[in-house]
Amino acid sequence: MTDSHPALSPQNVYDYLANVFYARRSKINPLWNSILVGGWDHNKSEPFLGYVDLLGTTYSSPTLATGFGAHIAQPLLREAFEAKAGEDGTGEKLTAEEAEALIDECMKVLFYRDARSINKVSHTKCIKGEHKLMVSTKSLLLPTKESPSLIQRHQRRSGDLPRD
Repeated sequence: MTDSHPALSPQNVYDYLANVFYARRSKINPLWNSILVGGWDHNKSEPFLGYVDLLGTTYSSPTLATGFGAHIAQPLLREAFEAKAGEDGTGEKLTAEEAEALIDECMKVLFYRDARSINKVSHTKCIKGEHKLMVSTKSLLLPTKESPSLIQRHQRRSGDLPRD
Protein backbone atom coordinates (compact mmCIF):
# COMPACT_ATOMS: atom_id res chain seq x y z
CA MET A 1 0.00 0.00 0.00
CA THR A 2 1.10 3.54 -0.56
CA ASP A 3 1.10 6.31 2.02
CA SER A 4 -2.12 7.75 0.57
CA HIS A 5 -4.08 4.58 1.40
CA PRO A 6 -5.08 3.54 4.90
CA ALA A 7 -3.41 0.45 6.29
CA LEU A 8 -5.36 -2.80 6.28
CA SER A 9 -6.33 -4.13 9.68
CA PRO A 10 -6.04 -7.84 10.47
CA GLN A 11 -9.85 -8.01 10.27
CA ASN A 12 -9.71 -6.62 6.71
CA VAL A 13 -7.17 -9.25 5.64
CA TYR A 14 -9.24 -11.95 7.34
CA ASP A 15 -12.46 -10.87 5.59
CA TYR A 16 -10.66 -10.68 2.22
CA LEU A 17 -9.19 -14.18 2.60
CA ALA A 18 -12.56 -15.57 3.70
CA ASN A 19 -14.16 -14.19 0.52
CA VAL A 20 -11.35 -15.47 -1.71
CA PHE A 21 -11.42 -18.95 -0.17
CA TYR A 22 -15.21 -19.17 -0.34
CA ALA A 23 -15.27 -17.98 -3.98
CA ARG A 24 -12.65 -20.57 -4.96
CA ARG A 25 -14.57 -23.28 -3.14
CA SER A 26 -17.77 -22.26 -4.94
CA LYS A 27 -15.98 -22.67 -8.28
CA ILE A 28 -14.92 -26.18 -7.20
CA ASN A 29 -11.29 -25.08 -7.23
CA PRO A 30 -10.44 -24.58 -3.54
CA LEU A 31 -7.19 -23.27 -2.17
CA TRP A 32 -6.02 -26.18 -0.01
CA ASN A 33 -4.84 -24.12 2.95
CA SER A 34 -5.77 -23.32 6.51
CA ILE A 35 -4.68 -19.84 7.46
CA LEU A 36 -4.41 -18.00 10.75
CA VAL A 37 -4.54 -14.21 10.55
CA GLY A 38 -3.26 -12.39 13.60
CA GLY A 39 -2.30 -8.87 14.50
CA TRP A 40 -3.19 -5.75 16.41
CA ASP A 41 -6.41 -4.04 15.36
CA HIS A 42 -5.72 -0.31 15.79
CA ASN A 43 -9.37 0.59 15.19
CA LYS A 44 -10.62 -1.53 18.12
CA SER A 45 -7.39 -1.35 20.16
CA GLU A 46 -7.35 -5.10 20.70
CA PRO A 47 -5.54 -8.16 19.35
CA PHE A 48 -7.13 -10.13 16.54
CA LEU A 49 -6.78 -13.82 15.71
CA GLY A 50 -8.90 -15.53 13.06
CA TYR A 51 -9.01 -18.82 11.11
CA VAL A 52 -9.91 -19.41 7.45
CA ASP A 53 -9.88 -22.81 5.73
CA LEU A 54 -10.28 -24.21 2.22
CA LEU A 55 -14.09 -24.21 2.49
CA GLY A 56 -14.22 -20.55 3.47
CA THR A 57 -15.07 -21.50 7.05
CA THR A 58 -14.11 -18.69 9.41
CA TYR A 59 -14.01 -18.15 13.11
CA SER A 60 -12.12 -16.13 15.66
CA SER A 61 -10.89 -17.22 19.09
CA PRO A 62 -8.23 -16.24 21.64
CA THR A 63 -6.37 -19.49 20.86
CA LEU A 64 -6.14 -21.14 17.45
CA ALA A 65 -4.03 -23.78 15.71
CA THR A 66 -4.01 -25.49 12.32
CA GLY A 67 -3.19 -28.97 11.07
CA PHE A 68 -1.99 -31.47 13.65
CA GLY A 69 -1.84 -28.67 16.23
CA ALA A 70 -5.61 -28.14 15.97
CA HIS A 71 -6.08 -31.65 17.34
CA ILE A 72 -3.23 -31.92 19.84
CA ALA A 73 -2.15 -28.39 20.86
CA GLN A 74 -5.46 -26.51 20.78
CA PRO A 75 -6.85 -28.21 23.92
CA LEU A 76 -3.61 -27.39 25.77
CA LEU A 77 -3.74 -23.77 24.61
CA ARG A 78 -7.40 -23.39 25.53
CA GLU A 79 -6.90 -24.98 28.96
CA ALA A 80 -4.01 -22.64 29.85
CA PHE A 81 -5.86 -19.57 28.55
CA GLU A 82 -9.03 -20.38 30.49
CA ALA A 83 -7.04 -21.19 33.65
CA LYS A 84 -5.57 -17.68 33.63
CA ALA A 85 -8.26 -15.52 31.97
CA GLY A 86 -11.34 -17.53 32.94
CA GLU A 87 -13.83 -19.21 30.63
CA ASP A 88 -15.24 -15.87 29.53
CA GLY A 89 -11.74 -14.45 28.88
CA THR A 90 -12.28 -11.35 31.00
CA GLY A 91 -9.58 -12.12 33.57
CA GLU A 92 -5.87 -11.48 33.42
CA LYS A 93 -4.30 -12.54 30.13
CA LEU A 94 -1.16 -14.61 29.66
CA THR A 95 2.06 -12.64 29.63
CA ALA A 96 4.33 -12.85 26.59
CA GLU A 97 6.74 -15.09 28.53
CA GLU A 98 3.94 -17.41 29.67
CA ALA A 99 2.52 -17.61 26.15
CA GLU A 100 5.93 -18.40 24.66
CA ALA A 101 6.55 -21.12 27.27
CA LEU A 102 3.09 -22.57 26.55
CA ILE A 103 3.75 -22.62 22.79
CA ASP A 104 7.13 -24.29 23.41
CA GLU A 105 5.40 -26.96 25.50
CA CYS A 106 2.77 -27.53 22.79
CA MET A 107 5.48 -27.80 20.14
CA LYS A 108 7.34 -30.36 22.27
CA VAL A 109 4.18 -32.46 22.54
CA LEU A 110 3.65 -32.19 18.78
CA PHE A 111 7.31 -33.04 18.11
CA TYR A 112 7.12 -36.18 20.25
CA ARG A 113 3.85 -37.24 18.61
CA ASP A 114 5.10 -36.72 15.05
CA ALA A 115 8.71 -37.89 15.48
CA ARG A 116 9.64 -36.85 11.93
CA SER A 117 9.55 -33.11 12.34
CA ILE A 118 12.45 -30.84 13.10
CA ASN A 119 12.92 -29.51 16.61
CA LYS A 120 13.34 -25.85 15.58
CA VAL A 121 10.56 -23.33 16.10
CA SER A 122 10.12 -19.73 15.01
CA HIS A 123 8.22 -17.32 17.24
CA THR A 124 6.75 -14.13 15.84
CA LYS A 125 5.51 -11.39 18.14
CA CYS A 126 3.19 -8.57 17.18
CA ILE A 127 3.62 -5.87 19.81
CA LYS A 128 1.01 -3.24 20.62
CA GLY A 129 2.00 0.25 19.55
CA GLU A 130 4.87 -0.89 17.36
CA HIS A 131 4.66 -1.34 13.60
CA LYS A 132 7.05 -4.27 13.43
CA LEU A 133 7.19 -7.99 13.97
CA MET A 134 9.84 -9.65 16.11
CA VAL A 135 10.89 -13.07 14.81
CA SER A 136 13.11 -15.46 16.78
CA THR A 137 14.13 -19.03 16.00
CA LYS A 138 15.28 -21.53 18.59
CA SER A 139 15.78 -25.23 19.11
CA LEU A 140 13.22 -26.68 21.51
CA LEU A 141 14.85 -29.83 22.70
CA LEU A 142 18.04 -31.68 22.67
CA PRO A 143 17.95 -35.26 21.49
CA THR A 144 17.87 -37.74 24.37
CA LYS A 145 19.07 -41.34 24.49
CA GLU A 146 15.53 -42.56 23.80
CA SER A 147 14.84 -40.22 20.86
CA PRO A 148 16.28 -42.54 18.16
CA SER A 149 14.34 -45.52 19.47
CA LEU A 150 11.11 -43.47 19.60
CA ILE A 151 11.61 -42.39 16.00
CA GLN A 152 12.44 -45.93 14.84
CA ARG A 153 9.37 -47.36 16.61
CA HIS A 154 7.20 -44.73 14.91
CA GLN A 155 8.76 -45.44 11.51
CA ARG A 156 8.27 -49.20 11.92
CA ARG A 157 4.60 -48.68 12.81
CA SER A 158 4.09 -46.52 9.75
CA GLY A 159 5.92 -49.00 7.48
CA ASP A 160 8.90 -46.75 6.67
CA LEU A 161 11.50 -49.14 8.12
CA PRO A 162 11.81 -52.90 7.67
CA ARG A 163 11.24 -54.98 10.80
CA ASP A 164 14.32 -56.59 12.39
